[in-house]
Amino acid sequence: MPDIATTEPAKITSGSTASWTKDVSDYKPEDGWVLSYSIFNALKQYTVAATDNGDSTHLVTISAAVSALYTSGEYEYQSYATKGVERYDVGCGDLVISPNAATGAVDGRSHIKKTLDAINTTLEMRATKGNESYSIDGFAVTRNSLESLISAKTKYENWYAQETRAARLEKGLGHSGSVRVRL
Repeated sequence: MPDIATTEPAKITSGSTASWTKDVSDYKPEDGWVLSYSIFNALKQYTVAATDNGDSTHLVTISAAVSALYTSGEYEYQSYATKGVERYDVGCGDLVISPNAATGAVDGRSHIKKTLDAINTTLEMRATKGNESYSIDGFAVTRNSLESLISAKTKYENWYAQETRAARLEKGLGHSGSVRVRL
C-alpha cells in the first residue's frame, strides 16, 4: 500500500483513488467529530466524509469508482468538522480534477494552446482564400483581418511560452530559454 499523504492533494485524476490523512487537533475523530470536504465550482459540487484513521487523525478516501464520476476542471474545497448540530470550518484551498486518459480520448491542451492552434488553422485556411469580405444575394460575410489574426497569434504565442516555462519549472526541468550574461 502506498504512503498516504498528510495534506490535501492539489490534483486528483478522475477514475483514480485519492487518499490523505488530516490532523485537526481541535476536532479529533475519537471525540465524535467527522471531517468532511465540499469540493465545488460554479457547475458541480461533491461531498466527501472522512473516517477515523485510528491515530487521532481523519482518513479521507475518494475511491476510483467515485472519482470516475467527477467532471474534470478547476475546483475549490472547503473542509469542515461536524458533531451533532455543531459545524466548524477548518480549511479551504484549490483542487484540479484531471481527466483520465485511460478512460478515453483526452485533449490535454490548455485553453491558450487550443486557441493558438485555432488561430494557426484559420491563418492556414485564409492563405488560400483572398477576400476578407464578400456578399452573395444581399448576405454579407466579413472575416477577421489578417492583421488582427497575426496580432492575436503573437499574443497567444507569448502566453503559451509563459505557460510552457511555468509547467517546466513546476516539473523541476528548469528554464529552457537563453540566459544572457553581460560582463
